Amino acid sequence: MPRRTWSTRIFLSMGERAPPTSGGFTSLSARASRTVAVVQAPTPGDESPERDVHAALRHLRTEGNDLGLDTRRFALFATSGSVPVALSTLMHEQNVCCAALLYGYTMDMEGSTTVADMSAQAGFIDACAGRSVSDLPVAVPMLFVRAGRDRFPGLNDALDRVLVHALARNLPVTLINHASGAHGFDVDEDNDVSRGVIRQVLAFLQQYLA
Repeated sequence: MPRRTWSTRIFLSMGERAPPTSGGFTSLSARASRTVAVVQAPTPGDESPERDVHAALRHLRTEGNDLGLDTRRFALFATSGSVPVALSTLMHEQNVCCAALLYGYTMDMEGSTTVADMSAQAGFIDACAGRSVSDLPVAVPMLFVRAGRDRFPGLNDALDRVLVHALARNLPVTLINHASGAHGFDVDEDNDVSRGVIRQVLAFLQQYLA
C-alpha cells in the first residue's frame, strides 16, 4: 500500500496559550487534520524556543519520510509572544512555505524598545533583537492578524511599523485587521466575526500547503 503523505504545519506556542487545535480552531480545522500533521514546537514553558524550533525542523526533515510526512513544505503558525521566534525562523530556515502570525509582538524598529521591554517583563524571547524587516525572506507569504482591541502595550504599534516596512519592500504580506478582536480572540471569543477570521487563517494555510 502506498505511504500516505501529509504536509506539515509547525505550531509555535508559548506560555499558557493553547495551540490552534483547541478553542475556535477545533471544529474548523477538522477537515484539514486529515491531511496535516500538527507539531507543537516549542512546548509551553520552554526556555530555549528558538533553538528547539530549529531542532524540530531538522528532525522532521530527517525523519519525515519514515513518518509519512511531506518534508518539502512547512507552514509556521504563531501567536502572541511566540511571533518573534517565528519571524526569526523565517530568516534562517528553508522550505517554509508560509507563516500565519496572530496578535503578536514582532520586532523593534525606528528606535523603539517596546518589544525588548515587554520581552523582559513578560518572559517571551525577543528573537528578532537587532534584526529588521530587511532580514525577512522575499518570497514567503506571511499573514498577520491584528487584534484591534489588543491591550498589550505597544504590540499593535510595533506590528504596524513592521507592516509599513514590509510593504515598502513589497514583501508578500497579508493583513487581517480584526477590529473588534482582543488578544487571544481565537480562544476567548466565540462569535461570528472571530470564527470568520479563523476561517481566513485556515484558508491561507491550506492554500500554500496544497
